[in-house]
Amino acid sequence: MKEDLGLIKKLSSWIPHTLTEDQKEMRFNIAQANLSRHRSRPSLLKRIIAIDESWVPIYSPPARHQSKSWVKPGTPGEKIPRSELHERKLLLTVGMDIDGVAFWDVLEFNQTMTAERYKSFLERFVTKWQTDKDIRRPVILHEF
Repeated sequence: MKEDLGLIKKLSSWIPHTLTEDQKEMRFNIAQANLSRHRSRPSLLKRIIAIDESWVPIYSPPARHQSKSWVKPGTPGEKIPRSELHERKLLLTVGMDIDGVAFWDVLEFNQTMTAERYKSFLERFVTKWQTDKDIRRPVILHEF
């Protein structure tokens, strides 16, 4: 490939998904509207708190290249015990504002987010954030 076609091998860039032209146009229009809102009310950004959850593995097994070991020819590779088949994960919930991460919390192992837990989370963290930042009417973006 290199000699005959003059090609070189490069790593691909991973993206979450591709967008259609309609989706791109919609995102552009929304961005324009938000920019217009910001220009007319610059303080709006200070009132926004974006909240999202993500599963975080407690332990990640080593990648293949990390599992290699140097041995003499004809000798088998080092034996490494296999990790649990079902990886343990915790649910991390993060709140971000214009200044960065404002607050975060982790649920105990095997717990998922319920309406009651989410309500409790908002009462504990958003209320404190509002008080600390002197914000009367917050704009909460769920799962940004």
